[in-house]
Amino acid sequence: MSHHVLDLAAVSVTCLTPSYTGTIAGTTVSEFLLKAVYEGSLCIFAGQSAHFLMPSCAFLMKANGELSIVSHGGINCAEHPIEIWTTSPECKIKIGPQTIKNAVSYSNINVGFNTEITMELHATGITYTAAGVGCPETGVKTNGTYTTGNTILTAEKTAGPMTSFSWSA
Repeated sequence: MSHHVLDLAAVSVTCLTPSYTGTIAGTTVSEFLLKAVYEGSLCIFAGQSAHFLMPSCAFLMKANGELSIVSHGGINCAEHPIEIWTTSPECKIKIGPQTIKNAVSYSNINVGFNTEITMELHATGITYTAAGVGCPETGVKTNGTYTTGNTILTAEKTAGPMTSFSWSA
């Protein structure tokens, strides 16, 4: 997996080793839920270490290119949004539920008898709130982007090797 970059509050947030978990039902799907895990990934915001938490939000990925930020795990994402923050100087960014059109594209890669899918992010127009003296921009903004970070998706059985699956639009 490559690093991921979000541009928020006129600054790039780079996470070097994010990971995702998700579950699909069946071998052909048109949408699936991904829970991003940035904890433990080195994230950098304006040259300093940043915290990146998604305790109640997940990404609903759709074959038509939509990416929705939705509630997950029985906790309301609007009440407990995605949070990215630094402490010195303080800057806190919150990203709540929303749907972004044309945010992601997919390519099938055949690996022997199995299929992997490359997920390419190109989300623009992300709505967020930024607050704190360390934020170059503050207030509610709609200019966020998540445009760097290809991810290879593979399907694995709970107790076994990778299995084939496909992506349908």
